[in-house]
Amino acid sequence: MGGQVPRLGGRLRWRVGGIAVVLAAAAFVAWAAFGPRAVSGNGPLFIGSYGLDSGPGNGKQPMGLIIPISSKAHGTIVIDRVRLIGGAGYPAPRSFALRVIAYTQCAGVWPLRRSGHGLVLDGCGAQDLGPLVGHRVHWSGPGTVDQTEAVAEVRPPGPRNCWVLTRVAVRYHIGAQRFSATYPAAMVTCAGIGRTIEQNIMDRAGQEAVS
Repeated sequence: MGGQVPRLGGRLRWRVGGIAVVLAAAAFVAWAAFGPRAVSGNGPLFIGSYGLDSGPGNGKQPMGLIIPISSKAHGTIVIDRVRLIGGAGYPAPRSFALRVIAYTQCAGVWPLRRSGHGLVLDGCGAQDLGPLVGHRVHWSGPGTVDQTEAVAEVRPPGPRNCWVLTRVAVRYHIGAQRFSATYPAAMVTCAGIGRTIEQNIMDRAGQEAVS
């Protein structure tokens, strides 16, 4: 892959340089194209990733996918439904919970461990703020202190298999206005798959995320 970058808790995050740049540009354009008066399309909310992430899977431990949330609306956004979309010939990760955490420097795919307060992101230390569905999202402009991120708690891929996330479909509303949106969010986790094969899967996932 395009190199290994250390991150919190001794975990590693993989980036594919060219695809990460393309994803970031496409995500920004898609988000910025809609003003606060939009009543259709993606609207002022953005839930997606700005790069291509991967994490090692042992086929046993559940994992948490951190997906950033941004809003250009000064009105309160309420999230009604979230669906993970697969790609590259592989199914989407199967989520058993969709949560919200306070903004953190953690990003990408993280293992989950059981604690006295339920499952937590191992090594991340992010504050759990409750369910994602029904979550109220506020303006994410300069000086905002209550920014949040989504966490999809998912089951690991089966032996010698992968799950692939390419996009996130979200339904939400602002007052009486309702939106149905799809955002890029490319993440891949494989168990027992060769590095070269996993790299090819990641390349395809990154391309499909912005297609």
